[in-house]
Amino acid sequence: MDINNNTMINVCNYTPCKVIAVSNVQDYIFDGCEHKDAPVINPISAVELRNIHSRSSIFTDGYLTFEDDVKKDVYEYLKINNWENILTQDDIIDTILNCTKEKLQKIIDIT
Repeated sequence: MDINNNTMINVCNYTPCKVIAVSNVQDYIFDGCEHKDAPVINPISAVELRNIHSRSSIFTDGYLTFEDDVKKDVYEYLKINNWENILTQDDIIDTILNCTKEKLQKIIDIT
């Protein structure tokens, strides 16, 4: 996907918690997701995503993410390295319920 400042990108909240993304133009409210297969989605321009990313860590901490078909391009646009290693809430729950050495190591590597 070729991303420029005006490209609209669907931002997804898969967590059951409300998330607020703050930019210099407006605040975006993502209600909590009630069904894992149907995230709460807000379309936001790429330039706004950059602004949000410069003010918070909600993308790098895994609170909000992007649709799978554009995820790689968006993280590269935002200059987020190692985006494949961002742990989601589901990843953490899976580590707790189906613990392996490799999964625990991913959590340890966060610090």
